[in-house]
Amino acid sequence: MLGIASSLVGLTVLVLGHVFLRANGIYAELPYLDIAMHVLGGGLLAMGCAATIPRDALRDTRASLLRWALVLGVVLLAAILWECLEVLLGVPSEGALARSEADAPKDIACGLAGAVLWMLGEPAADPEGSRASVQPPWIRSPKAPLRAEAWLHVARVRGD
Repeated sequence: MLGIASSLVGLTVLVLGHVFLRANGIYAELPYLDIAMHVLGGGLLAMGCAATIPRDALRDTRASLLRWALVLGVVLLAAILWECLEVLLGVPSEGALARSEADAPKDIACGLAGAVLWMLGEPAADPEGSRASVQPPWIRSPKAPLRAEAWLHVARVRGD
């Protein structure tokens, strides 16, 4: 459940940030910030979707491919809906792609790229195997010894 909650909080902050950046004209000053926001949004949405599908149910390749297809499908649908909403609200495009027909496909592709990046870098399942762990890799498990402790243990066993 932590993945879903983290994803919802992240997406909320991202949407609020988008509104702030748009209202203050920062997108016009930094047009490539739009790309980063779409990549981040796609990754956060993928994190939430992937957290809803337990990994322990995915024993074979077909099930893993189905999980990928579902996550990418949800992100694609959300990106298309987001772009439709921007058109309906009359939100202008930013930077070099202003008033260009290439802006919406670029934004959708960036959202999908963020989803693919999340899926490729998704943390391994937790030891219980019930849900994907969203614990950052730099936080070590209390069960895992530090490398120095492991080497000391090897040295003690050898008698060095």
